[in-house]
Amino acid sequence: MLVQSIDRAMNILEILSQGNNLSLAEVCKKSKLHKTTTFRILHSLKENGYVKQNKKGQYSLTYKMFRVGNRVVQSIDFAQPAKSHITKLAVETNQTIHLVIRDGNQILYIDKFSPENTSNTMEWSKIGRRAPMHCTAAGKAILAYCSEEDILNIWDQTDIIKYTARTIINVDSLFDNLKLTRKNGYSVEYEEYELGLYCIGTPIFNSKKEVVGAISISIPLNDDTPRSFYIDKIKDASKKISKKLGYEID
Repeated sequence: MLVQSIDRAMNILEILSQGNNLSLAEVCKKSKLHKTTTFRILHSLKENGYVKQNKKGQYSLTYKMFRVGNRVVQSIDFAQPAKSHITKLAVETNQTIHLVIRDGNQILYIDKFSPENTSNTMEWSKIGRRAPMHCTAAGKAILAYCSEEDILNIWDQTDIIKYTARTIINVDSLFDNLKLTRKNGYSVEYEEYELGLYCIGTPIFNSKKEVVGAISISIPLNDDTPRSFYIDKIKDASKKISKKLGYEID
C-alpha cells in the first residue's frame, strides 16, 4: 500500500531530476497536484536538503541526491573492482566505456570513462541515466542471460520506441539477437539507440555465475579500427572484473 505523501514527494523528485530551475506552477502542472500540496512537499524537501530555490524562486535538486545515490553505487560489489579495468579499457581503445546495472526493466549507468583526447564523450549517457535494455549493447549483454519468462516480462513492461530505423521492435528478433549474444559472449548494438554509433557489450558475472552488470564500449561508425580489436579488449576486461568477483570459467 502506497503512502500518498511519500509517493507524491518521490514523483516531484523525479520531475526535478528531469529539469533544473522549475517554477512552482511548472511542478504543479507536471505533478498534477494542487498548488498548496505541491508547495508543502517542496518546502519539506527543501528543509531536508534535497531541494533548493534560486533567487527567482525556481526549484532544483541539490547534490544531496547525488550523495545518497553515490553511496548506493559504492555499495555495489563490483563498482570499485571494475573502475580500474574500465579506465584502462578506455585508454587502450581511446573510446568511451560504460558500466551499468539492471534497474527494473532498464539499465542504469553507474560509471563511465572517456579518455581526454577523444571526442567520443557520449553526453547522452550521463551517470545516473537510464536506458532501455532491448536496444543497447550493455542492456542486451544482461538480457541475454535472463530467463525467457523474465525477458518477456521486461519486453511487456517496456515502451517499445523506434529510436532509429535499426531499433528492434519485434520480440522474436530480440530473442534471435540474444541467442547470438550468448553464443559469442558479447552483444552488438548497431545504431539501434543512437545514430552514428556501434556499441559492444559484455556481461559481468559473480561467484554464483549470475550476471550482475555489464560494460560497453561506444565506437563512432567512422572509426576504421578492426572490430575484433574492440571485441577482444572488452571481453578480456569483463573476464577480469568477473574473476575479481569470484567467477570461475568452466
